[in-house]
Amino acid sequence: MSIRKIMRNELAKSSGNCKIITGNVTLDVSPDVEFAKWLTYEPKFEKKRKEYLLSKTSDSLTIDELDELKKYKEYKIYSDIFQKYAYDVKNCTQKEYIAACDYMEKHRIETLMLKKLTEEEIIYGNNKAKALFSSMTKKECREYLNSGNTRMNLENYLNMSMIDSYIFHLISNMFHARSLNRLDNEIKAQIDQNNAMHQRSMYYASYPYKKRKEDN
Repeated sequence: MSIRKIMRNELAKSSGNCKIITGNVTLDVSPDVEFAKWLTYEPKFEKKRKEYLLSKTSDSLTIDELDELKKYKEYKIYSDIFQKYAYDVKNCTQKEYIAACDYMEKHRIETLMLKKLTEEEIIYGNNKAKALFSSMTKKECREYLNSGNTRMNLENYLNMSMIDSYIFHLISNMFHARSLNRLDNEIKAQIDQNNAMHQRSMYYASYPYKKRKEDN
């Protein structure tokens, strides 16, 4: 067992006296708070898609659809875990504590964001973040980030819309000189995946991907 896992297991026994924060840590947004917010968020297109899948009989579901349902159930399980880990860690069980740490280590918050936003929202957020960042001085950008810093102004961050939270995350990365090449590639891949899903769904008697915009 690695030293990291030994430390994690020991801290999990500490009754919430200390949290481990792993993953894409910035100075502005705590990853556990971000995961709690985005895992809890259920966009309209996701809700309608889930309702359609649940309306089908189990023997009529394809393998892809079963995997999709499994993903939605996982969101709910980890949403509950992160609500405790982020805001009430003292009441986390050892199993929940370890699960939250493992999830942050194995998953990228950007991947989750891209799955929860529509193609239009992703493109808008990306363009808006770049335009806003380029228009601000360093001081103005620092003030903007302080306004939503999860350690200084948690309530402000939690009150942001999901698209504003996405923009805030991007600008934080830009400010701290994080490379956006990986995110740009991931955005393209997610849009391609969304388009492929749309093609597969043409024969479904459900809500295809093209309805996302009018449903929002």
